Amino acid sequence: MAIDEKCIEYYMNLDRKINRAKERIARQQILFYSQTMSSYITSDGLMVYSRGFSVEKNVCRYVDKELAMKKGLEIMEFQYRYFKRFFEQLPHNTKIALMEKYWLQKPIEMQTTEKLCLNEINEIEEACIHCFGYSVFEDWEDDTEERDPKNAGEYQEVMAEDFQDMLNLLNL
Repeated sequence: MAIDEKCIEYYMNLDRKINRAKERIARQQILFYSQTMSSYITSDGLMVYSRGFSVEKNVCRYVDKELAMKKGLEIMEFQYRYFKRFFEQLPHNTKIALMEKYWLQKPIEMQTTEKLCLNEINEIEEACIHCFGYSVFEDWEDDTEERDPKNAGEYQEVMAEDFQDMLNLLNL
């Protein structure tokens, strides 16, 4: 599938992506508030020490992640609103053909319609850049971990825990 077709497919599936993003935000909120926020005792084999919920670290990380997810959701809703307006203006047969090609994966050639869609997508992307300062075009559901908001902070969390373990070992 060419890049142009990926762009159109992204916009054709925005309503589902918005619903998944809303679910992800709600799930993130549930996960954060369902964790224990009290201290506990743990051991590293050599010594026993108390560990607690780091309010500064965990709350800041949660708030930053939630704000980024809500900003992405806002951009997707903006994109959806304007693409839906464009899509509703298309002739009925063209709508059906686009749905069959991008939802049912039927091999249909429709170059003029795709060019029309790409022109509209470029306009929407330009409007996103003007309204939001940037555009979140990549899909959150992509298989690469760099784009997955759930895994984005894991590396930082592991590094922070390792750093905390080093400080504990040095008694600082």
